[in-house]
Amino acid sequence: MFSSVAKENSPAIRQQVIKSGAPLLVVMVLRHFSEAPGEVQPVLRRAVNAIRLVGLDDQATAGAVRLARAPEALKKIISRFPENASLSKSASTALNSIEQSASSGL
Repeated sequence: MFSSVAKENSPAIRQQVIKSGAPLLVVMVLRHFSEAPGEVQPVLRRAVNAIRLVGLDDQATAGAVRLARAPEALKKIISRFPENASLSKSASTALNSIEQSASSGL
């Protein structure tokens, strides 16, 4: 849902969604399903794509995403699903975005 709202609406609506706390909900999904048993790759794909859409250029949002331990969840996804190239690549891209926002915020 977050992804479709962020992609298909105006920047003002996207900012409202980001300010609503949706990025932290996405991080909670990432953290839970990065360790959950079973076939969780479809959920993880959606969550990773959603975290990539988050406004990481906003330092408050980027900081909250880092504090919620998104980088750790993304690293678990990369190590848990190395055979799924698209999921691992998307998780790596999201992780790089988070790390870049951390280094630019210093």
